[in-house]
Amino acid sequence: MSLAILIVDDEPHLPHQFARYLRKHGYEVYTAADGEAGLREVQKYTIDLVLLDLRLPKLSGLEVLAQIRKLEPELPVVMLTAYGDVQTAVAAMKLGASDYLLKGFDLEELLLVVKRTLETSAMWRELRQLRHERSDNYHFNYVVGQSERMRQVFDLVARVARSDTA
Repeated sequence: MSLAILIVDDEPHLPHQFARYLRKHGYEVYTAADGEAGLREVQKYTIDLVLLDLRLPKLSGLEVLAQIRKLEPELPVVMLTAYGDVQTAVAAMKLGASDYLLKGFDLEELLLVVKRTLETSAMWRELRQLRHERSDNYHFNYVVGQSERMRQVFDLVARVARSDTA
């Protein structure tokens, strides 16, 4: 099963050029010409990565990013823009964008960012899954001990296990 990428961009030809290139490299690609259509696609399909233009009709890229975070908090989003300014890049990253590309990049750079972002996302998913499995496997249900002193020991161990100190 190939990974699915959604490109949300209102330019007439660029998204289709990106889509052809990414399909050639084995990705399933959807496109949307505005933010509202992009949000519908996120809800309709299982999307693994969004390439999101910053300036869109109807909803801005930042508004779409904020909505995506509500719908799919873990979904990686790479912002695309022809207008690079530091404040917008910072705002996008604060909203949870995975990366930020200035238009004018070549297709090889796009592919590199797509691969890196998807790999990073996969590693985070795997880490969360492993942490969840670890917490399911290590609890006190298998330890014999019902006395007050043993419950105090269990409580202390649980508090230490939750702490971030090394």
